Amino acid sequence: MCAEAIVEGSENGKRMVDERDLRKYLEKWDKTYWPTFKVLDVLQRVFYRSNPAREAFVEMCADEYVQKMTFDSYSYKRVAPGNPLQGLKLAVNTIGSLVRANALKKEMDKLSVATNTLERVAPLTHAVGNVLKRVFVIGFSIVISVEEVKCIEGPQLMQYGFRGAIAKVGLYKFLSDLFWIGMFYHLYNQVATNTLERVAPLTHAVGNVLKRVFVIGFSIVVFGNRISTQTGIGTIIAIVGVAIYSLIRQT
Repeated sequence: MCAEAIVEGSENGKRMVDERDLRKYLEKWDKTYWPTFKVLDVLQRVFYRSNPAREAFVEMCADEYVQKMTFDSYSYKRVAPGNPLQGLKLAVNTIGSLVRANALKKEMDKLSVATNTLERVAPLTHAVGNVLKRVFVIGFSIVISVEEVKCIEGPQLMQYGFRGAIAKVGLYKFLSDLFWIGMFYHLYNQVATNTLERVAPLTHAVGNVLKRVFVIGFSIVVFGNRISTQTGIGTIIAIVGVAIYSLIRQT
């Protein structure tokens, strides 16, 4: 049991924690976290047979419900109890990231061959080939993502997303923020795609972990955001894990 559960069960130290308190704690823990581990166990048995699978698990770090990260670059995300759509979104997110990593790597290899051929023709043609690769990646992602968003969050997205945001900050501010978010995300995708061309998917996954750790640290230092003890421990584990991985790769 964690320290908070012991204090609660003992009524602030007034009595000893017994088996009944332990059972109550375990039942509460299972109700909250068991769906997560159940989904991840199935996904691990089916998909965790190649390095690109690690990328799929690391992608889940983007969700706000990240619980912890381990040395293997796993990410465990809380699934809301009694909400099957949340579990479905977790599975779709993981499987989609896995498929994207494998498919994108193959297509990029094909495009690299074509681009190398174009490079011998003219530098301008080579630059056009690089732009075409970005367009392919972005278009492929939009086709998959838009349909998923429409099916799962369509009505709520319009009511609470667009209308709520416009009413809060105004149409001009909303559109300008949306433009710059898209621009910076596009630039991030360019960097990520260039990186994936040069490294293995596992190394790319470790880089994603470092990126998210940096974002967490930056938000704490600059914006003063508070993090939970669990998030802090997970961040430390991620940093230590990446450091160990880097040392192993060097030896």
